[in-house]
Amino acid sequence: MSARVERGLGAGVLVAAISSAFGVLLLGATSYLGAALDSDPALAGSRTLSLLLAILSVVLLGMALYVAGVVTANTFTTIVAGRIRQIALLRLLGASANSQRAALSRRGLTVGLAGAALGATAGLALAFVLRTVADDRIGRTVPVELLPPPCSCPARPSRSRRGARPGSAPAAY
Repeated sequence: MSARVERGLGAGVLVAAISSAFGVLLLGATSYLGAALDSDPALAGSRTLSLLLAILSVVLLGMALYVAGVVTANTFTTIVAGRIRQIALLRLLGASANSQRAALSRRGLTVGLAGAALGATAGLALAFVLRTVADDRIGRTVPVELLPPPCSCPARPSRSRRGARPGSAPAAY
């Protein structure tokens, strides 16, 4: 493997970083908005508001993922189009199409992971700054975690009660 950085990979890292940062900011903003509205005594516990925020979050995140996918695909198409002569030369020298696809896939995965890590870090830092600014603007501190625990699911899966008698106690762990 050569030590030089190939042309066009910086664009891929940048696209992945921007997409990742936008996703982190989007999730942070909706969780902040939900916590701010939930901390208001007039709106606290509103299931309709929680449902609307969840729907808004899913729709916006879905749109962001779609746009990020299209932009990333276009970026890599442009990179591959710029390398078409190199790919053709490697094929003439005996490289198989599968080996070329595998090399491009590995490169895309590496670039995507690097960009996602950079973007997530930048997005979290920016979300923290924006949270501080928003708290100062509204004059109170909203209790929200911008970096939730890695897994909010139960530690143990629930056991199925299929075949249990009606009114019987659940199985003990």
